[in-house]
Amino acid sequence: MRFRVKKDLLYILLFWGPAFIFIWPIIKTIIGRHEGDLTIGVIIAQIIMALLGAFFVWVWFGTKYEVRNQRFFYSFGPFKESIDIHDIRRVDAVRGAMVGPSLSMQRVELTFRKDKQPIQISPADRVAFAQALKDKNRRIQLSSDLEVEKSTNS
Repeated sequence: MRFRVKKDLLYILLFWGPAFIFIWPIIKTIIGRHEGDLTIGVIIAQIIMALLGAFFVWVWFGTKYEVRNQRFFYSFGPFKESIDIHDIRRVDAVRGAMVGPSLSMQRVELTFRKDKQPIQISPADRVAFAQALKDKNRRIQLSSDLEVEKSTNS
């Protein structure tokens, strides 16, 4: 089961702003509006900037969450991971800007049984996501926030 990624306005600005800034000089060159000489240094700088801009676009469109069989898969641009659902101990509804595979301040934090750092992700429907994990592993504890959200959504 795939889960849509929640994307906040703040993250739209944080990802699309730099992407545009990095890609704009190469667009100007392509359409012939570049000012000054096109030296090898300028061309290399533009290629590097275009690659950085492409990275931001890749992360934006390449962030995905999926629960399949007994595993949770996520990707964040080029970064991909698969987690055994039985390793998840707790699911909490949180807000924050911690670095992770998330494009929103409204997040779900997954805490694990083993020596693994918690991760924060941003499924659009946090309750349905938490329930999908709980359906695969009844031992997962859900935070009271997710239970409250569940009762108000019902």
